[in-house]
Amino acid sequence: WRAGHNLHCQGPHQDKLRPLLKAATRDAGSLTSQLAHISADGLLSTCSNAASNETPNSENRFRYASLTKLLTAQAVLQAMQEADLPLDTRLSHFIGQASEAADTRWQQITINQLLTHSAGLDRLKTPDPMTAHGRTPWCPGNLDRLKTTKLDFDPGTGYAYSNLTYCLLGVVLEQLDTTDFRSAMDNRLKLANYDIRFVDGPYLPDEVRYDFRHAGFYGDDYWRYLDFPALSSAAGLSGSANALVRLLRDLKQTGQLSVLPDALPEGCNPSQKRNCYGPALFPYQQDEQSPLLWVQQGYVF
Repeated sequence: WRAGHNLHCQGPHQDKLRPLLKAATRDAGSLTSQLAHISADGLLSTCSNAASNETPNSENRFRYASLTKLLTAQAVLQAMQEADLPLDTRLSHFIGQASEAADTRWQQITINQLLTHSAGLDRLKTPDPMTAHGRTPWCPGNLDRLKTTKLDFDPGTGYAYSNLTYCLLGVVLEQLDTTDFRSAMDNRLKLANYDIRFVDGPYLPDEVRYDFRHAGFYGDDYWRYLDFPALSSAAGLSGSANALVRLLRDLKQTGQLSVLPDALPEGCNPSQKRNCYGPALFPYQQDEQSPLLWVQQGYVF
């Protein structure tokens, strides 16, 4: 309750953010949070909260977790456009093991299907190799395992959220930019300008730590059981809320923002969460009178 009232907000639209941040504390139990909003005229507003004995700070670093996928998708879309390659280019164009897979459906997978979580991989049906406890994922370091990996559904026939698809997209970006994934992201998105950084496991000095007081399995050392270098393209970045929104604003102002679709995918019902995906993001619209939102959620244990 106290954290919901220990707020620091600034900017011309801070009154829009205050009730949202209070709701985050009340409904999600978030003692330390940030919100950032940029208006149509480019003005930044921020709001942050903290526990009653701490000072709210809008510059604190959070683990973006799967919010990383938003920026991975942006970089891949840029690189594909610069290479003059259509999004229906097959994965096998970049990763030869897709042509050699025992499950021949791998040969059908396109870059667009990877971007939109429609490539045939479903972590609810097959365990997610990217977040397996204490195990090194086979992607990106051992792509020969792809040859024996079976898809969960035919590519392009449905949607299912997958960390593995975004690991594969990281490999695609490496092929396109002929450098390692992290360098490609830094070069393309100028992450250093926003103090957005990759994490390798341990908390960075300015980083907000996860609260494990009510967790039943992982604790403060959870990062020891995950491979953060392998997770770079799916869940590897960290930064503040306002850093992320400023980066997106700058991409939009320069005409480079590619991840927001112009239209809903065919047959999509945006009133149902995760009913379909654009690049990284899923659309959500509570009802016909509500605004259409494009959402990427992020969780690391």
